[in-house]
Amino acid sequence: MVQKTLINKNIIIITGPTASGKSTFANYLAKNNNSNIICGDSKQFYKYMIIGTAGLLLKNKDIKYKRFHCLNPKIKYNAKNFVTDTDKTIQNSYQKKIIIVGGSCLYLKSFRFGLVKFSQINRLIKKYLLYTIQKNNIKNLYKKLKIININTIKKIDNKDIARIIRTLEIFYITKQHINKKKTNNSKKIRNLAKKIKWILFCPKIKIIKHKIKQRTILMFNNGLIKEVLYLKKVLNKNHIFLSTMGYKEADLLYQGCFLKKQAIKNTINKHYSYAKKQITWFQKESWWQQYIN
Repeated sequence: MVQKTLINKNIIIITGPTASGKSTFANYLAKNNNSNIICGDSKQFYKYMIIGTAGLLLKNKDIKYKRFHCLNPKIKYNAKNFVTDTDKTIQNSYQKKIIIVGGSCLYLKSFRFGLVKFSQINRLIKKYLLYTIQKNNIKNLYKKLKIININTIKKIDNKDIARIIRTLEIFYITKQHINKKKTNNSKKIRNLAKKIKWILFCPKIKIIKHKIKQRTILMFNNGLIKEVLYLKKVLNKNHIFLSTMGYKEADLLYQGCFLKKQAIKNTINKHYSYAKKQITWFQKESWWQQYIN
């Protein structure tokens, strides 16, 4: 049993694809080992995004949860913030057993190896790229990225605005592609990360798909539309959170563009596609101790 091998560890990171059951597993370990749980999911940091992110659905009154649903969604939060804040949380609770749970690949990799050092953001370049998207559509930037590096384009979805902009931004500033910058940085494990037990919780894909279906139906039945409508009051109508999986479909359902059945189906398909991408990423990283339920 994995649980017995983890009891004497101070810090554990549990990850896995969406709907894998990692939160259930984390709650089980935390309750039995008197541990705190720290958020490691890029969307579950935010207030007002509970139903659509399946956040703290399994909250246990006997467990102390840290940094879940605590940020205003207007605040920009990135991997650097995650590493800094998580370090502080661990240092402040160093004598206690801690579990970090989440499926945000970039955040967890940054926590293990540190951040790749890029040049500072050039606001003019970023403004130009954002303007290009509004004026000419994301497809034009995607074509530019394809010209710069044909190999990397295979790794970036043609609708992933954030990654397309960041990759082009790095190229325009440094005249190097982002992957070349990464290879120039040593993958030396941070001292704190050496003390951590890294657990990958990954059931078979059929089980994950079934859980995604169940969870999505619950989201739409438990008030996802109300959550979206509240977010629309506090965020700009073009905010990226309103275009994320589930939230976009719930909004379209409210507007009458979808029937509920179609909204649920589309959300299930997007989550399933995302889960498969996560699994592919985890399989490339050999440092996870895999636990298959």
